[in-house]
Amino acid sequence: MKNNNESDFYEKFKICASTLKFEESNKIIKDDNYNKKGDEKMCNVRITSKAVTATCIGIILISGVVFATNFEKIKEYFDSRNIGKGLDSAIEKGYIENTNMDYIHEDGTLINSNKEIINNVGLDAKIENFLMDDNNISVEFNFKFDEMINEYINLDNIDKINLDDLIVRDDNNTILYSSTDKETFENYCNENNLNYDNYKIDNYFYNSGLNSFFSKHNKNTNEANLIYNIYSNNYPKSKQLNFSFKTITISQEDKEITLTGNWDIQIDVPEVMYNRSYESYKVTYCNNKNFEIYAANVSETGFEIGIIISNIEKVEFPEELKNIQKEIIASGKDKSKEWSNIISQSPYKEMYENYNIKKTPIIDSYVENANGEKFKCSLSPSRKYKKGWIDNNRYEYYETYDMTKYNSTDKMKVVLNYYGENVIIELAK
Repeated sequence: MKNNNESDFYEKFKICASTLKFEESNKIIKDDNYNKKGDEKMCNVRITSKAVTATCIGIILISGVVFATNFEKIKEYFDSRNIGKGLDSAIEKGYIENTNMDYIHEDGTLINSNKEIINNVGLDAKIENFLMDDNNISVEFNFKFDEMINEYINLDNIDKINLDDLIVRDDNNTILYSSTDKETFENYCNENNLNYDNYKIDNYFYNSGLNSFFSKHNKNTNEANLIYNIYSNNYPKSKQLNFSFKTITISQEDKEITLTGNWDIQIDVPEVMYNRSYESYKVTYCNNKNFEIYAANVSETGFEIGIIISNIEKVEFPEELKNIQKEIIASGKDKSKEWSNIISQSPYKEMYENYNIKKTPIIDSYVENANGEKFKCSLSPSRKYKKGWIDNNRYEYYETYDMTKYNSTDKMKVVLNYYGENVIIELAK
């Protein structure tokens, strides 16, 4: 079982990984004790909403937890497509659509970083495979460039590829994703006879996030594969998806080129994805009467449980520690170093540890099926979760786990470490 500090670290990491905006595409998370790049994928994460930008590193370090010590353990949470092990498991069981489509060719214009036209270059584009569920649209693009591209950039050494003005809409003309500026968005709507207000979130416009990375790129074949993971809440059961973009930006260290054209790719969504559903479980046993389970559902891509805990006392961050944090910020000193020093000494060490124990009622959990297989919380940025106080005496816990329909069983149990004691919830279909 993890100690409280380690569990607190994982909780902070999960929150950071799934909710915050990361601006640099290939930054490897590290601190003074970790200076190796390792074999991590280069990943570009963007949130399209006008949310507050924050850095995971700072939040984790200010807690006094050393990141490097846990880095190898954190890597265990990741998966091949960067959308969670539950979805990885679903893909292994066939929950993915290979399009077998032909390339769409476009003679594009190549522009350098000074906005100067430098040549005309052909590009073949297609979508190799994709999946869609309530919270994810994961697409793998394949780009085949004209050999001329090698005169301007080395495909073996590129840092990132962005589809700067990508818009995704479905067969009901619902905008599922847009990374464009206001003018481009309005032009797109006019061209497609869509009478939408710019970025007004409603049933016809989803405020989606994005993480992306290239799965392969090869100078010898002039190809690059780019995975775009788009995520939001409660996507519609679309039967067709249309991907439109006019700009592809390729970056390599201090060099950047842009290829402009007009690509429009349409794909059909298979029935298993647009007729997706979930199976519900009922509670047959719980060893804590203060736990009210209001949801327990499994789908093709994950298991979700919702709980309200009663007769629990809300804890506030100690006022004395708040004042110390303000003093550290005002001093201009190294925040993480100063904070780590403070909470390593009495009485602040005990004060901080006591707060961490009480502020997070559930510090670890897993789901176990009838075969003895255990599944941890998902790290997918699209996962549904909610953890917070309803009032001073009630706490809500909603979480998604990496178990799916493909490895669920008729009976299973959820085990939650509640203030150091295991609460066991037994479920049955």
